[in-house]
Amino acid sequence: MTYLIAVTLADLSRIDPTIAATADDYVMLLRQVRTVSSLSYWEIEQKAADLGITLEPAALVEALSGPDLPPEEMVVGLLRACGFTDDQLDRWMWVYQSLARPIEPPPPIPAVAPQRKRRRLLLIVATAVAVITVAAVSLYEGPQSLPGVPAPEPASLGPVQGLGGASTLPSVQPEQPPSALPTAALPSAPPPTTARPGTTTPARS
Repeated sequence: MTYLIAVTLADLSRIDPTIAATADDYVMLLRQVRTVSSLSYWEIEQKAADLGITLEPAALVEALSGPDLPPEEMVVGLLRACGFTDDQLDRWMWVYQSLARPIEPPPPIPAVAPQRKRRRLLLIVATAVAVITVAAVSLYEGPQSLPGVPAPEPASLGPVQGLGGASTLPSVQPEQPPSALPTAALPSAPPPTTARPGTTTPARS
Protein backbone atom coordinates (compact mmCIF):
# COMPACT_ATOMS: atom_id res chain seq x y z
CA MET A 1 0.00 0.00 0.00
CA THR A 2 2.85 2.36 0.80
CA TYR A 3 4.41 1.57 -2.61
CA LEU A 4 1.21 2.40 -4.45
CA ILE A 5 0.89 5.75 -2.63
CA ALA A 6 4.50 6.60 -3.49
CA VAL A 7 3.91 5.84 -7.15
CA THR A 8 0.78 7.99 -7.15
CA LEU A 9 2.60 10.96 -5.61
CA ALA A 10 5.41 10.61 -8.14
CA ASP A 11 2.90 10.66 -10.98
CA LEU A 12 1.26 13.79 -9.53
CA SER A 13 4.62 15.58 -9.37
CA ARG A 14 5.03 15.08 -13.12
CA ILE A 15 2.06 17.33 -13.83
CA ASP A 16 3.60 20.74 -14.56
CA PRO A 17 1.24 23.67 -13.90
CA THR A 18 3.52 26.14 -15.68
CA ILE A 19 2.40 24.82 -19.07
CA ALA A 20 -1.04 26.32 -18.49
CA ALA A 21 -1.42 29.40 -20.68
CA THR A 22 -5.11 30.01 -19.95
CA ALA A 23 -7.61 29.33 -17.19
CA ASP A 24 -9.06 26.47 -19.22
CA ASP A 25 -5.61 24.84 -19.35
CA TYR A 26 -5.24 25.18 -15.59
CA VAL A 27 -8.64 23.54 -14.94
CA MET A 28 -7.70 20.69 -17.28
CA LEU A 29 -4.54 20.08 -15.23
CA LEU A 30 -6.63 20.04 -12.03
CA ARG A 31 -8.83 17.34 -13.56
CA GLN A 32 -5.69 15.35 -14.35
CA VAL A 33 -4.61 15.69 -10.72
CA ARG A 34 -7.95 14.29 -9.54
CA THR A 35 -7.78 11.44 -12.06
CA VAL A 36 -4.17 10.45 -11.27
CA SER A 37 -4.85 10.57 -7.52
CA SER A 38 -7.52 7.85 -7.98
CA LEU A 39 -9.64 9.59 -5.34
CA SER A 40 -13.35 10.08 -5.71
CA TYR A 41 -14.95 13.44 -5.02
CA TRP A 42 -16.30 12.16 -1.68
CA GLU A 43 -12.88 10.87 -0.67
CA ILE A 44 -11.35 14.27 -1.56
CA GLU A 45 -14.02 15.92 0.61
CA GLN A 46 -13.12 13.64 3.56
CA LYS A 47 -9.35 14.25 3.25
CA ALA A 48 -9.90 18.01 2.96
CA ALA A 49 -12.10 17.93 6.07
CA ASP A 50 -9.32 16.14 7.97
CA LEU A 51 -7.08 19.12 7.09
CA GLY A 52 -9.71 21.61 8.25
CA ILE A 53 -10.83 22.58 4.72
CA THR A 54 -14.47 22.52 3.69
CA LEU A 55 -14.86 21.14 0.18
CA GLU A 56 -18.27 20.07 -1.19
CA PRO A 57 -18.21 17.36 -3.90
CA ALA A 58 -20.96 18.95 -6.01
CA ALA A 59 -19.20 22.32 -6.08
CA LEU A 60 -15.90 20.63 -6.97
CA VAL A 61 -17.50 18.72 -9.84
CA GLU A 62 -19.03 21.91 -11.20
CA ALA A 63 -15.78 23.86 -10.86
CA LEU A 64 -13.71 21.23 -12.66
CA SER A 65 -16.23 21.08 -15.51
CA GLY A 66 -16.08 24.74 -16.54
CA PRO A 67 -13.45 26.86 -18.32
CA ASP A 68 -13.04 29.40 -15.48
CA LEU A 69 -10.67 29.23 -12.56
CA PRO A 70 -12.21 27.67 -9.43
CA PRO A 71 -12.08 29.60 -6.14
CA GLU A 72 -8.65 29.72 -4.57
CA GLU A 73 -9.78 27.84 -1.40
CA MET A 74 -11.14 25.02 -3.55
CA VAL A 75 -7.87 24.65 -5.46
CA VAL A 76 -5.87 24.56 -2.21
CA GLY A 77 -8.26 21.96 -0.70
CA LEU A 78 -8.03 19.74 -3.79
CA LEU A 79 -4.23 19.84 -3.94
CA ARG A 80 -3.87 19.31 -0.17
CA ALA A 81 -6.26 16.35 -0.25
CA CYS A 82 -4.23 14.80 -3.06
CA GLY A 83 -1.05 14.96 -0.96
CA PHE A 84 0.82 17.92 -2.48
CA THR A 85 3.72 19.31 -0.44
CA ASP A 86 4.15 22.99 0.43
CA ASP A 87 6.68 23.56 -2.39
CA GLN A 88 4.38 21.92 -4.95
CA LEU A 89 1.42 23.88 -3.66
CA ASP A 90 3.34 27.17 -3.90
CA ARG A 91 4.17 26.38 -7.53
CA TRP A 92 0.56 25.67 -8.41
CA MET A 93 -0.70 28.77 -6.63
CA TRP A 94 1.91 30.98 -8.35
CA VAL A 95 0.50 29.92 -11.73
CA TYR A 96 -3.03 30.41 -10.38
CA GLN A 97 -2.27 34.00 -9.31
CA SER A 98 -0.67 34.82 -12.67
CA LEU A 99 -3.74 33.56 -14.56
CA ALA A 100 -6.20 35.23 -12.19
CA ARG A 101 -4.50 38.62 -12.53
CA PRO A 102 -6.57 40.81 -14.87
CA ILE A 103 -4.90 41.71 -18.14
CA GLU A 104 -4.18 45.40 -18.24
CA PRO A 105 -5.18 47.12 -21.49
CA PRO A 106 -2.36 48.66 -23.47
CA PRO A 107 -1.77 52.35 -22.78
CA PRO A 108 -3.43 54.73 -25.23
CA ILE A 109 -1.35 56.12 -28.01
CA PRO A 110 -0.37 59.68 -27.14
CA ALA A 111 -1.66 62.40 -29.43
CA VAL A 112 1.74 64.07 -29.50
CA ALA A 113 2.95 62.03 -32.45
CA PRO A 114 0.74 63.75 -35.11
CA GLN A 115 1.73 67.17 -33.73
CA ARG A 116 5.40 66.27 -34.02
CA LYS A 117 4.90 65.11 -37.61
CA ARG A 118 3.03 68.31 -38.45
CA ARG A 119 5.71 70.45 -36.81
CA ARG A 120 8.44 68.62 -38.74
CA LEU A 121 6.53 69.07 -42.00
CA LEU A 122 6.13 72.82 -41.37
CA LEU A 123 9.85 73.09 -40.62
CA ILE A 124 10.73 71.35 -43.89
CA VAL A 125 8.38 73.60 -45.87
CA ALA A 126 9.74 76.76 -44.20
CA THR A 127 13.33 75.69 -44.95
CA ALA A 128 12.49 75.01 -48.59
CA VAL A 129 10.78 78.41 -48.96
CA ALA A 130 13.80 80.16 -47.42
CA VAL A 131 16.21 78.42 -49.79
CA ILE A 132 14.09 79.30 -52.83
CA THR A 133 13.83 82.94 -51.68
CA VAL A 134 17.60 83.30 -51.23
CA ALA A 135 18.23 81.74 -54.64
CA ALA A 136 15.74 84.10 -56.32
CA VAL A 137 17.28 87.18 -54.68
CA SER A 138 20.77 86.09 -55.72
CA LEU A 139 19.70 85.67 -59.34
CA TYR A 140 17.95 89.03 -59.32
CA GLU A 141 20.83 91.05 -57.83
CA GLY A 142 23.57 89.34 -59.83
CA PRO A 143 26.86 88.00 -58.54
CA GLN A 144 28.04 89.55 -55.29
CA SER A 145 31.69 90.24 -54.53
CA LEU A 146 33.32 88.64 -51.55
CA PRO A 147 34.22 90.79 -48.53
CA GLY A 148 37.57 92.58 -49.13
CA VAL A 149 37.63 91.77 -52.85
CA PRO A 150 36.67 94.64 -55.24
CA ALA A 151 33.93 93.89 -57.67
CA PRO A 152 35.09 93.58 -61.33
CA GLU A 153 34.42 96.69 -63.42
CA PRO A 154 32.41 96.29 -66.60
CA ALA A 155 34.34 96.20 -69.88
CA SER A 156 34.65 99.60 -71.59
CA LEU A 157 33.45 99.92 -75.14
CA GLY A 158 35.01 103.33 -75.78
CA PRO A 159 37.93 104.03 -78.13
CA VAL A 160 41.27 102.53 -77.29
CA GLN A 161 43.85 105.23 -76.52
CA GLY A 162 47.29 104.77 -77.97
CA LEU A 163 50.50 106.64 -77.28
CA GLY A 164 50.03 110.36 -76.82
CA GLY A 165 46.37 110.02 -76.17
CA ALA A 166 45.45 109.48 -79.84
CA SER A 167 42.95 106.86 -80.75
CA THR A 168 44.51 103.86 -82.47
CA LEU A 169 41.29 102.73 -84.03
CA PRO A 170 40.52 104.19 -87.51
CA SER A 171 37.25 105.96 -87.85
CA VAL A 172 34.75 104.18 -90.00
CA GLN A 173 32.86 106.32 -92.47
CA PRO A 174 29.40 105.31 -93.58
CA GLU A 175 29.34 103.72 -97.01
CA GLN A 176 27.82 105.93 -99.73
CA PRO A 177 25.13 104.59 -102.00
CA PRO A 178 26.14 103.76 -105.59
CA SER A 179 24.05 106.59 -107.02
CA ALA A 180 26.05 109.26 -105.24
CA LEU A 181 29.16 109.81 -107.41
CA PRO A 182 31.86 112.43 -106.83
CA THR A 183 31.23 115.67 -108.57
CA ALA A 184 34.81 115.79 -109.94
CA ALA A 185 34.18 112.80 -112.18
CA LEU A 186 31.42 114.52 -114.19
CA PRO A 187 32.29 117.03 -117.04
CA SER A 188 31.42 120.53 -116.17
CA ALA A 189 29.07 122.42 -118.47
CA PRO A 190 30.44 125.58 -120.12
CA PRO A 191 29.34 128.76 -118.56
CA PRO A 192 26.57 130.54 -120.40
CA THR A 193 27.60 133.43 -122.60
CA THR A 194 25.86 136.68 -122.49
CA ALA A 195 25.43 138.41 -125.88
CA ARG A 196 26.28 142.08 -126.00
CA PRO A 197 24.08 144.48 -127.91
CA GLY A 198 25.13 144.75 -131.58
CA THR A 199 27.09 141.45 -131.57
CA THR A 200 26.25 138.12 -132.92
CA THR A 201 27.00 134.92 -131.10
CA PRO A 202 28.74 132.49 -133.45
CA ALA A 203 26.99 129.23 -133.81
CA ARG A 204 28.75 126.02 -132.60
CA SER A 205 29.50 123.54 -135.33
